[in-house]
Amino acid sequence: MTSKPQSKPDYGLAQQIAYETVLSSNQQKLPLSIKKLIKSIPNLHIQKYSSFAKKRGLTREETYEITDSEEGCLWMRNDGQYIILYNELVENSGRIRFTLAHELGHYLLKHNEKTKKTLLARYSLTNEEYDIFEKEANYFAKRLLAPIPLVDLYVASWSRIYPECIEFAFDTSFTVANYIINDLHRRQRNANIVCEGHPLTHNFIDYINIDSSSQICMNCHSPQPSTHKFCAFCGSNEMIKSTAKSYTSYFLERRKVMIYSKIETNEQGTPLVCPRCEAENLDDNFKYCPYCTTFLHNVCLGKEEDKFVKTINGEIELTVAERYDQNGCSNGNLDGGFRYCPECGCETSYNEQGLLDNWRTEKDSNSDPFKSAEFTELPF
Repeated sequence: MTSKPQSKPDYGLAQQIAYETVLSSNQQKLPLSIKKLIKSIPNLHIQKYSSFAKKRGLTREETYEITDSEEGCLWMRNDGQYIILYNELVENSGRIRFTLAHELGHYLLKHNEKTKKTLLARYSLTNEEYDIFEKEANYFAKRLLAPIPLVDLYVASWSRIYPECIEFAFDTSFTVANYIINDLHRRQRNANIVCEGHPLTHNFIDYINIDSSSQICMNCHSPQPSTHKFCAFCGSNEMIKSTAKSYTSYFLERRKVMIYSKIETNEQGTPLVCPRCEAENLDDNFKYCPYCTTFLHNVCLGKEEDKFVKTINGEIELTVAERYDQNGCSNGNLDGGFRYCPECGCETSYNEQGLLDNWRTEKDSNSDPFKSAEFTELPF
């Protein structure tokens, strides 16, 4: 008994397999690495059009004709191996990523196997078959690149989202980003659903929580939480926050963030070793290093003009501990890399004592000042 031919696209299956693929990839950062995902599948390979053409002595136009596409295709070889071929000359990275995801969809939805075709070319399929397979692969690609449960995490943080947010956060084309927005509106109208849950969110929730609640200092390009009123590294209050409206600008700045050095401390704010003499086994109750008298904890010291107090005999300079007790913010111990208090912008004890390099000096001396930050491991 032969199975009944498929009469319409199975969007539910396409979404299910897309989400399961993202979950099983064990990736935890965005945008999802499509090439890494493809390379993890044993009998699936990836190849540029230029490499394919060179090995076979073909022109690019002949490659387009053979594959029946200027974007990419899935090729099922006689030995059971599959190859995703793609045109690397396409300028928009979002389009290339969509092509790769689309062809991966053909593979995981077993479209070649169902038709016994080595290439899913329009001329080799009926119009109905071609239409169904293309719609399923397109839907799979959208859900793979920008899973709705992950988009919902951004919406939960920002209360809204724009196509540009999806375009940059998930590295999609603007066209795909608009499709996602329309899908969200359609879901709201038809099912009154505002948030979708799926186990795949557990892999990305830390990344998205940080990305959607961070800001970049426009002065020193350091990343930090959006709760900071002042930059903890240069004291500036010129920040660009990660919000739905400003995400495009924020993302472009995020690409060139500067990560500054820091002094490692324990949960109580005590340095693992004295930052000046490198003495070890420091007690958490110590204010000063017993060997070199360095003030051990990084705290806010208050305003510079409050550094001295007037007495009958003139002015007396307060100690670091006295400045903290009398004028500093009641923030307690600060991160070991903070040069300035993120609450009031005043200098910290580590910066005052010269235990940390000046941010300008460190930035200027760095041969590659804009180092890429891992947004699951930010310095705060």
